[in-house]
Amino acid sequence: MSQLPAPTFALAPFDNPAADVVLRCRDGVHFRVRSAILLEASPVFAELLAALPCGGATDIQEGPTFEGMPMVVIAEDSDAIDPLLRLCYPTADPVLVDLKDIRPVLAAAIKYQMEEASAVLKKMLLSFLEEQPLRVWAYACLLHLEEEARAAASALLGKELPTKGPEEFHEVSAGDYYRLTKFLRSKGAVEESFTFLKAGSAAAEPPPSKSSTAKPWHCTRELGFTSLPYADIICRSSDGQEFRAHRITLLLASPLLRDGITALCPEAVSGPPPPDALPVLQMGVEGVFLGPLLDMCYAERPPSVYEWHSIYGIVGMMVAARHFGFADILLRLRCGPYLILADRQPLLGYLLAAQLRFPDIAKSRASEMRHDVYESYGYHPEMERTPAHAYHHLLMHRRRSRVLVAAQAAKVGRPAPPPASDTKIQTMAGLRSADGHPWVQGVVRAYADKLGDADTTRDLYRIQPDYEQLLSDSLANKIWCQRCEHNVRLLTDTRHAWKKIRDELFRNDLAFESGGAL
Repeated sequence: MSQLPAPTFALAPFDNPAADVVLRCRDGVHFRVRSAILLEASPVFAELLAALPCGGATDIQEGPTFEGMPMVVIAEDSDAIDPLLRLCYPTADPVLVDLKDIRPVLAAAIKYQMEEASAVLKKMLLSFLEEQPLRVWAYACLLHLEEEARAAASALLGKELPTKGPEEFHEVSAGDYYRLTKFLRSKGAVEESFTFLKAGSAAAEPPPSKSSTAKPWHCTRELGFTSLPYADIICRSSDGQEFRAHRITLLLASPLLRDGITALCPEAVSGPPPPDALPVLQMGVEGVFLGPLLDMCYAERPPSVYEWHSIYGIVGMMVAARHFGFADILLRLRCGPYLILADRQPLLGYLLAAQLRFPDIAKSRASEMRHDVYESYGYHPEMERTPAHAYHHLLMHRRRSRVLVAAQAAKVGRPAPPPASDTKIQTMAGLRSADGHPWVQGVVRAYADKLGDADTTRDLYRIQPDYEQLLSDSLANKIWCQRCEHNVRLLTDTRHAWKKIRDELFRNDLAFESGGAL
């Protein structure tokens, strides 16, 4: 067997030459250990050691060895194995001062089924409950520890979650975070079958991936690519489908493809290649996405992607369009079929945009969602594949929006106090009142209620005040004094004059078109 690189040795007591087996970590550190201790501490190591040949007694070796001793190559780093072995050896227990230090050690203890070490490490994990319950919950989820996750969630009851989540939220799933939210909102009164680590719903449609060959995306018909004559290049998908296209069309659609096409198709001296010898451009994307994507490169073709009923297919095309630099196609997909489908499934549209790193799209989707995301949209299986930070960020954003709307709505109809120098109260139609005319009070109260109920940005646009109508209504309700009424009528007449001029010009334009001058 070829000699391994010069080893690095672990610190005592794992440098004892009297040991009978060597553990080689991923970072190249060698631990000389006693097999008897490993056999007692771990049934997994017991199986591994039982499968190793005995060293030194024969010239034939059937596995890696070191200094005549059998060697077990393990996937963990020495930073995790050193404290784990110290928990098994008759030495002082290691001191782990940060949650980050506990995680890899406890993960290794669970992997190698070291029950005693796992119990000690779980106690260390829970010792951080008082100061960092949210991070303890996150690590419990990452390590699949149901009891510890429940203990941490219970410690969070009555506490407000921070606006900025811990960095572990990039690893914990949004599904785990949804279940935590459910537990906290119900104040711990959840059903008996409730668990933190298992979703209660069936798996969702799988997200688009380059390696998958399945086609779970539903559409009214198979969307593909219609070949046109005089093709001069073949675009081959990752699953072997071939699409005959035109170099100039691809280059116009994406400058990023220039180098690949140029390398395949140097300037020919004797004209275009024969049809049976067209150059092949490997695209690295599944045909289910590549076909309709290439179809969209040809401007005269109708966008058949609108017939795709699954948002997964559209998002798959968007990922491919971004990869190839099809900027115009990406914009068309985003503003067309994606927008339509995301409006039907707001939470899923946001989760996919956040998961596949479309931050601007995720931001725009978040602003269109209702304030109470948990109650309004509930659970979606795609949460299990989305990082918790995306869902947490959405919840915090909508919560802040709700607070801002409520604060501003509460100020409507409450005028600021007049300056100290003002001793006279303004009058409105002879009514001496700092609160305004009763009709105005009614309008303001009704509008304040509408503002308080506004749940999305679109709601705000729908309830935008119609000041022209308000002025007309105020004249009809006789709320102005004689001088003010005259001024208000002048303002409304200005608006009416603008509308009359607009309408006359529009009718004149129609007469020009119908007169056959063009």
